Amino acid sequence: MNPGEPIHAECAHSAEVGAGAAHAPERVGWRWIALLGSGHFAVELGCSYVLNRTLDAADLGAGAVLLYNAVAFWGQVPLGWAADRWSGARPLAQLGAALLLAGLLTLGVDAPWATVALIALGNGCYHIGGGVLSIRLSRVRVGGLGLFVGPGALGLTLGVGLARMDFAATPWLLGGLAAALVWPVWRLGGRRAFLQDDPAESGWLPDRGRAQGRTGRAEAATYAQADGGSQRTVLIVALVLACIAIRSFVGTGLSFAWGGSAVAALGIAAALALGKIGGGFLADRVGWLKATIAVLALSVPALWFGQTSMPAGLLGVALFQAPMAVTLGALVWALPGRPGLAFGLASAFVYVGGLPLLAGQIRWLHSFTGLSGLSLVAMVMLAAGLRWRS
Repeated sequence: MNPGEPIHAECAHSAEVGAGAAHAPERVGWRWIALLGSGHFAVELGCSYVLNRTLDAADLGAGAVLLYNAVAFWGQVPLGWAADRWSGARPLAQLGAALLLAGLLTLGVDAPWATVALIALGNGCYHIGGGVLSIRLSRVRVGGLGLFVGPGALGLTLGVGLARMDFAATPWLLGGLAAALVWPVWRLGGRRAFLQDDPAESGWLPDRGRAQGRTGRAEAATYAQADGGSQRTVLIVALVLACIAIRSFVGTGLSFAWGGSAVAALGIAAALALGKIGGGFLADRVGWLKATIAVLALSVPALWFGQTSMPAGLLGVALFQAPMAVTLGALVWALPGRPGLAFGLASAFVYVGGLPLLAGQIRWLHSFTGLSGLSLVAMVMLAAGLRWRS
């Protein structure tokens, strides 16, 4: 099976197989991924709201932000390992929603550090739980990964805005969303046929042509056992993680003359979300490598003109974010049978990419020329990782 093939029919849950069985698995699978992506939006919205409300009310400063990011991002690595080891994706997703609800309930209590810790851990749990479920439901199609991750960017921005508006009913509404999320994630456990196949045996190999059918499945299954496989794994993972960190650094360092307003912030958040979602589906259509090279190359002139033009800037942001699903898919491919660890490492290195900013800006590096050069370096790294075949 290859990234361009539809979800195969045998994945369907027996209760939903009928006269249209050949098409039911794909329809049902995408519906569940969309639900998990909506949950990601809700979790990011709630966590962003609670964090900003807590920072404003308790004046905790940078220490609380560092704690939140360290737990929410780096905590995903051990959580991902645990999800792989004990098949705990679904309970982790439920726990993430429950911890967000607990964090919302502590807003009226004078325990700001506990609030930050609760929502940070909840964020990490839902990312790993929902991410692993989406990987298994996607069946080698990175469009599903973009559909899960993309909505989070919009939730993050809207949460900041809600915290500033300070509506009295907001915590109750967000708490209701978090509580409501637990039920459908629990129901997902009834669709076990969707979740049984291991990604290591499902053809997670990039750029396989349609004519090759399911030959990628056998190659993926033998990948880890091939001579020198561990060295190749280390190299591929290192290249992809370096690409993720560089792209995170560039994305964090971008600034526009037209930025600063609420409309601009919402526009950028929407571009981030649409870029991640659209990039995954584009990669499924034309191939991982072709899509990555095309969108990153086009993002450079778009961002250049976007310094003063809002439409060009938003297009550049969307193009620059488009390879996200491919980087995550590449890690799943390189680490067969470890989707949780792959997702956790990807999230951790997004955080790593933002660390240099703590030391202040380096003028030449934070110019658009420097950022564009780094974008091209990231493109080369990811392309090299994708081309390193077994």
